[in-house]
Amino acid sequence: MNNYRSKIEIVERILGYIARRDKALKTHILYSSNLNTTNLEKYLDWMTKIGLVSCVKEGRNTAYVLTPKGFEVLEKLRNLVELLELRSELSKDDSMISNPSLSRTLGVEDYVLIYKTLKGKTGLDYTHLTIKYRGGEYLVLLVDEKSLSQYSLRSLGYSLLASNDTGLPLLVIVRNKSLVDSIVNIFSTSKPLNEPRVLPLRDVLFV
Repeated sequence: MNNYRSKIEIVERILGYIARRDKALKTHILYSSNLNTTNLEKYLDWMTKIGLVSCVKEGRNTAYVLTPKGFEVLEKLRNLVELLELRSELSKDDSMISNPSLSRTLGVEDYVLIYKTLKGKTGLDYTHLTIKYRGGEYLVLLVDEKSLSQYSLRSLGYSLLASNDTGLPLLVIVRNKSLVDSIVNIFSTSKPLNEPRVLPLRDVLFV
């Protein structure tokens, strides 16, 4: 891993941890980030300075929360980290990825997973992970968390907006099976134009 990618993943990991908990103490961020205290403070000071996080007092302790700008940057970083990981897995000839758990979830051996920039009917562009299998094309979103955080809800909202505007149906793959009903309920109240599918990722334990 090069230094540039390493820094991207560190920032994404810190922002992602705070987003999943809505508010996080510095000591908890320290354990999750695998950084030493000095380096973590440099990252947090930098993130505070450019407006990605803000500080709130928790008794004698200082906690951090994501700002709206922080959520926006986190979404872009997660897309970038996923794209970097995909590039390392993609073959030179096509965009086929061999993933046994995903194959079992979809019920097929062959599928094409690739990032695309899609133009919606409103003229807006959406950068989203897409998947082609069984003759159809879908937007795909992986919810890779134990509970629905603010970030997860924002990602679902973005994906629903992209689905409605581009006309591509949305496929949501959930790592934690207990979240399936919650996500289905969100979709039932939002009444999307294309009915999304929600699938639990098979044969994978959430850790």
